[in-house]
Amino acid sequence: MDTTSMFSISQLQELLKDPNEKDDSSDDDLDTATLNKITPGSIGQKTQAAKTENPAKPVEKNPNDIWDETEVEEKPIVDLDDPRPQPDYDLNFSQNVSSEDMFLQMGYKNPSTACADNLILRIWLDVKSARDIELDVKPEVIDCRTKSHRLTLSLPHPIDDEKGKAKFDVDTGILTLTLPLNRELEFLHQS
Repeated sequence: MDTTSMFSISQLQELLKDPNEKDDSSDDDLDTATLNKITPGSIGQKTQAAKTENPAKPVEKNPNDIWDETEVEEKPIVDLDDPRPQPDYDLNFSQNVSSEDMFLQMGYKNPSTACADNLILRIWLDVKSARDIELDVKPEVIDCRTKSHRLTLSLPHPIDDEKGKAKFDVDTGILTLTLPLNRELEFLHQS
């Protein structure tokens, strides 16, 4: 492009410009001091740190520590001294599918575990009553104990521990837990 065409473009721009409009829309004309003050942290509302009357004394850190205690998420520890054996169990995923998903293939579902809605855990126990079972369900861990067995199981996906269902079959001794999966990115799978 030659300089005469550039000159004519800038003249045309001057002719078409609104005389009442301020010309500060170009990023090239901004002051560099102003640009240096704008950071990703300056976006949004400014928050003030909570002021405390008695500030806590900083905890002295050991320079040989790899991480701080506050950085480590506390998870239940399996009791290795517990002599009770682990019962047999199986872990399956299930989906809530409709006729549109099955026959018309209009939904977002596919056979992978990414589209699973529930986690189904079946545990074979040798008890005759549901009262003999101690069950603790947390979002990432299931703990099931009887007089003769114990099972502490880390789950492959987080679950909604408030909406789960448990069913104990007295005839077979199978405890069936149906636990809805709690996925952070569930909105990506919805149509």
